[in-house]
Order: sequence, then structure tokens, then C-alpha cells
Amino acid sequence: MNVTGNLIKSNGYYHTRIFTPFGTKQKTTKIPVLGKNQRETNANRKAAEKILIERIVEWESKSTIDSNRLFLDCVADTVERDKAMHKVQLNTWEAYDSYLRNHIRPYFSQKKFSKLSISEITPLHIQSFVDNLYRTGYAVDSIRKYLVPINKTFQMALRYNWISYNPLDRIEFPGGRNDHPQSKGRAYTVEEAKRLLEAAEGKPIKQAIMIALYLGLRRSEIAGLRWKDIDFDRNVILISNTQVRQNTLLEHERTKNKASHDYIAIPEGLRRYLLELREKQKEMEALMGNCYVKDDHVCRREDGRHMTCDYISYAFRKLRDENHLPYIRLHDLRHTAGSWVYQETKDMKLTQRFLRHGDMATTARTYTHLQDDAVQTAANAIDFMMQK
Repeated sequence: MNVTGNLIKSNGYYHTRIFTPFGTKQKTTKIPVLGKNQRETNANRKAAEKILIERIVEWESKSTIDSNRLFLDCVADTVERDKAMHKVQLNTWEAYDSYLRNHIRPYFSQKKFSKLSISEITPLHIQSFVDNLYRTGYAVDSIRKYLVPINKTFQMALRYNWISYNPLDRIEFPGGRNDHPQSKGRAYTVEEAKRLLEAAEGKPIKQAIMIALYLGLRRSEIAGLRWKDIDFDRNVILISNTQVRQNTLLEHERTKNKASHDYIAIPEGLRRYLLELREKQKEMEALMGNCYVKDDHVCRREDGRHMTCDYISYAFRKLRDENHLPYIRLHDLRHTAGSWVYQETKDMKLTQRFLRHGDMATTARTYTHLQDDAVQTAANAIDFMMQK
């Protein structure tokens, strides 16, 4: 592996700066730049250069990903590099680490794979990994996620000529994106949605379900929605704050993509519900006093604690299963809302606008041709469906 380095001066001391495929590594030598005289100054320089050489050799011997290194070690180093260099958000890195621990390492630790170097991994090996996951019951979309750390590793290996091609480019994914019955997304009919709402009556989870059905928000956006994001005078909601969790719960003023950061018109049915909800929360706060958790999030439990994304998913699954409702994921309520908008308007562009999809770059220009009241039109469609 091509590892190079140099010395830099910082705060009066020599620091080594090592350039590796994992990025730049900087560390102090604790040797001052200036000595008491010129002779000592020169000696300090030589001592720092010696440390630089030692550290370059150390990186080459201990952290080298080359064509002879074990495939699993290469993938593990790639995941650690993303963390050390802050290349991804914390929750993203935790997801990569989970993929490695729960799927990649267990499979490739088998005797027939464990001694394979990165240059020995073929498309057949990766294909067997993909097929095994699929047979186990994982959806293709999930499998693609589990392959991300592997793909990152192959991309690095390509850059340094350790492999001649990316094995992932030569595999085939079984079926469609989500063709397992237990993982296939679907949309509820109006009747099924009403059954869901009836089952949720009197339970905190109804808050999240109402918002998902009326606005088509993602789970992270539902959990992050605050009262200050709602303008009842203008009848709009600003989607700007999200909450996500892999291992660590993170909340920030950031949406999934640029298109997701937008204003949404509030359907009249949801407007009435939210106004009533806000008054009920104020009443509970007055009743419980200091026992009530003061919080600006819209979706909250009986004692004022805001609903985390994990709680929302758990409560939704529990409600669905206990009431023997058709299998559906929480995210499918978003698909339900989108399907209703399209069913009533037959306008695909409007539906894309309503769902705030960020992967429609080729059609982004068409959004500008929508009328200013386009989002209100979508809101009216949702209201119309819910009143059937």
C-alpha cells in the first residue's frame, strides 16, 4: 500500500502527517521545533524525521489493505475508517457496524470463506451471500444496504489496483426490490385505514398514525415534528426537524434530502385533530403539574414524554397485531397517503411533490410548473378520501 508522510509544525512542536488509503493521520511527536541552539534544533529535526519513518512503516505493516489481506479484515477496516474520519453521520456508521457484525462477518467467517483475501473474492462468493440473505427472508432493499460496507471496500481496492473489477457489479439480485410477502410494502384502503384509526382511538400512537396518513411523513419526520413547525394561521407545516436512531438517538435540523425540507398544507381533518390535541396536552400539563414532561414535540405520551422513533414503530406494530389488521409497515402509511393523492388527482408530478421525493432529479424542473396551490390540492385529496 502506498503510505507517505511528512512533518508539519504546530504550536512549536513537530507533528507527523501520514497519508493512507484511510485518510490523513496526524499525531504529535512531542519534539519541539526549536532547541537551545542551532545544533539542538537540527537534532530535533532528525529525531522527528526518525519518528516519521517509524510511523510510516507501522502503518504499512499493521494497517495495510492490499491484495493479500483477508477480505473480512478489509471490510472491518473500511467501517472503522468511516468512523475515524467522520465520513458519515454517527447513526449511519452504527448501521454499517451492525451490518458487519450481524450479517457480513457471520457469513464470511465460515471455514470456506474465512481465509479468502480481498483479491480472491469473486462475484460467486458475493452472490452466495446475497442468495443466502434472500432465502433467510430479507428483502432486496435490505440486502442492498448490507452490501454497502462491502462495496466501499471494493471501491477502495479498485483505486489502489488491488483488484481489477468490483465483484458487486457482476451479481444479480433476486426478484424485485421488495418481493418477500413479509416485507413487501402495500397501501391500505380507506376502509382499512379507518379500522386502524378506530383501533388507535384513545392511544398515543393515534397521533403518529394521523400525521402519517394525512401528510405522508416518514417516521423520522413524525418523531421530529414540533408545535413550532406548525403555522395554523397560514395552514402549513414546515418539515425541517428529524429524529433517527441506530444505536444512538439523534435529532437535528436536517431532513433526508433537500426536497424533503418543505412546507406542507394541512388537510382540514388533520387541522381540527391537531388543534384538539394541543389543547388536550395543555390540559394534561395543568393537571399533572411537575410530573408532566414539558416538550414541544407534537407526538407525545400521556406524561408529556415525546415519542421516539423506536416507540412509534413498537406501538404501531403492537396495535396492528393485536387488532388483527392486514400486515403493513409504519412506512407504508406514507405509501398509503401517496396512493390516495394519485388516485384522486391522477397527477404523478403532484404526488411526487406531496411525498417530497429527493431522487427525482430528472423531473425536478417539472415541479416549477405546478401551481402555487399544488400542495393544498394534495391536502384536499387526502381530506376527500378520509371523508368517504
